Amino acid sequence: MVILLYVAFNVDHSPLALFTPTCSPAQKVLMLALTAVIIASNWLIYIWAVNHGFMLEASLGYFINPLVNVLFGMIFLGERFRRMQWFAVSLAFTGVFIQLWQFGSVPVIGLSLAVTFGLYGLLRKKLGVDAQTGMTIETLWLFPVALVYILFLPIHPPAIC
Repeated sequence: MVILLYVAFNVDHSPLALFTPTCSPAQKVLMLALTAVIIASNWLIYIWAVNHGFMLEASLGYFINPLVNVLFGMIFLGERFRRMQWFAVSLAFTGVFIQLWQFGSVPVIGLSLAVTFGLYGLLRKKLGVDAQTGMTIETLWLFPVALVYILFLPIHPPAIC
């Protein structure tokens, strides 16, 4: 894995040049480990939900997600909206609220998906790493976990059963 990180950072236009001086490259690589865990947990929740028949709750999570992004943007990024933007957000909130009301209970899976994806987006935006470099490093962090899963866990396709 160290060799892959070395190769990822030693291209002609080094991604290290994109890092801001407020955070060292080593700290950014460690933060990308955290974002890798967050996005992997989002994927695992989604796959688990679909495989266990919670498709409606999983889809609600991706309807709730833009509202979580707006909330995180206001709280952590200092975003401010004009009148028409507030109108659009209130329409979106009303639509999601109606869907949640019809659902009849708190969609824990949906909220988990919305919060993990929103948190992932927030952290990636704050890190300031370009998409390709960030995804490469996140993939490198998750590769050993995936390899252990593939090699050592019994093969059991629940979607086929």
